Amino acid sequence: MMHAFIFIALLAMAEWIYLRIADKLDIIDKPNLRSSHSIPVVRGGGIIFPISWLLYSIWNGMAFPWFTAGLLLISTISFLDDMRPLSASKRFLAHLVSFALFFTEIGLWTAWPWWLLLLAFILCIGAINAFNFMDGINGITGMYALATFIPIAHFIDGGIVKGAQSLASPILPMLYAILIFGFYNFRKRARCFAGDVGSISLGFILIFILMMIMTGHDRDLGLRIPDASGQEWKYILFFSVYGVDSVLTILQRIYQKENIFEAHRKHLYQYMANESGIPHLYISMAYALIQFGINMYVIANPISQIGFLFIITTQVIAYAILKYGIIRKVSMTTQE
Repeated sequence: MMHAFIFIALLAMAEWIYLRIADKLDIIDKPNLRSSHSIPVVRGGGIIFPISWLLYSIWNGMAFPWFTAGLLLISTISFLDDMRPLSASKRFLAHLVSFALFFTEIGLWTAWPWWLLLLAFILCIGAINAFNFMDGINGITGMYALATFIPIAHFIDGGIVKGAQSLASPILPMLYAILIFGFYNFRKRARCFAGDVGSISLGFILIFILMMIMTGHDRDLGLRIPDASGQEWKYILFFSVYGVDSVLTILQRIYQKENIFEAHRKHLYQYMANESGIPHLYISMAYALIQFGINMYVIANPISQIGFLFIITTQVIAYAILKYGIIRKVSMTTQE
């Protein structure tokens, strides 16, 4: 346990130091068209996520070197974007290279055909950007990540508490980082936001862990996930709540002939926070609890194609009802 305490202390110190540096250097998230906050808040508190992974990797003799290199690249470019907006082409190139390193780590270049690799690039880059766009209210990124890491932590080889070996799997180090970040973010008035460096790096790590599980490399992560041969695709549902909100919001904006690359406040969680006035942490907790329930069910049970579609369809219907209800209520209030 002493090793875990040392690890946690290092992370807590790193976050504390960063917040003070960010204050001095004015690394501040000022309210804009996409924001659901009204006061400036320190940006980039999520830098603790790549720091935690790097410490874990070093602690274990540079575990997953190719992936770690990709994570450092995508985190660095995201942090620079937090400080001063970079061009979309520079970010996209960094994402491509980072995922190329990611795929090298898992061995996908020789295991998958070119068309599947192309599809993986498209879906993975889309997923981390969706993860970034969904990071708009207090608590949502950290709580949503907990909804994935907590169920997986149950399958750490040998149990969660294993003395020095508790750091042999990346799951607990990432949980430590999320909880430390949460101390400053899971508040009515957040002390810091994750920033692009936090949301994108955390999405990158989550996708890697799920891809490792889907390709049968869970033992390399220090996990013993129940065999799901032939049903590896079911782990896509681990991103279903964010996925439904992101995809349907994009479709809504395309229908309304809006530029989908411009800042906006049309995600369901933004409507709930801004138009309905629901406290941020309540919304974040609701998103996380729904995803947590889905994740627990996916891990413990086989999922048929009909079951997969049922879970997605149920979320789509719930999303449409909630968003339509809020829009209609706002419209009626405006007319009055």
